[in-house]
Amino acid sequence: MKKLLYLLAILPALAMAQTKEETEKWILTQTANNTIRSLSYKIENGEWIRKLEPFTMIGDGKTTKNTIQIKDIKTVSVLHTEKFMSFEFTCPEDCTYSVTTNSSDKFVSDEKGSNFLFEIYGKLDAGMLPRMQKAILHLIELNGGKAKMVAHQKPKEAF
Repeated sequence: MKKLLYLLAILPALAMAQTKEETEKWILTQTANNTIRSLSYKIENGEWIRKLEPFTMIGDGKTTKNTIQIKDIKTVSVLHTEKFMSFEFTCPEDCTYSVTTNSSDKFVSDEKGSNFLFEIYGKLDAGMLPRMQKAILHLIELNGGKAKMVAHQKPKEAF
């Protein structure tokens, strides 16, 4: 009887949790109105994908595609202003992969790293930051990982 009561008590909480697909869709929907149109994101098979295409007026014609396995993310830091929200995902090893191609889609370079940026540009409501932080951590857990929010580290001055 105790087990049944316990199950009935936690059932509403379980029913309200978003699925992995719902969480991915909500996060990506927030980037749909980015003011930087050349920046796009996808999430496929547990991998977060960031694509930065050349700007129409300026740029070198190169496209950069960065990827990270969501389960490998260990820390998330955020920088938030009125105009943008930038999350930096980090991992202890080289878990990100970056490929640059030219305007003919020919390989230019690639590199591995331990940082990945997820950015949302545009006017954001005051409640967006805590909702996005919660969604990102939830998505990492749904992919089998465990991460924590950490304070954003400003680069140190050289002098």
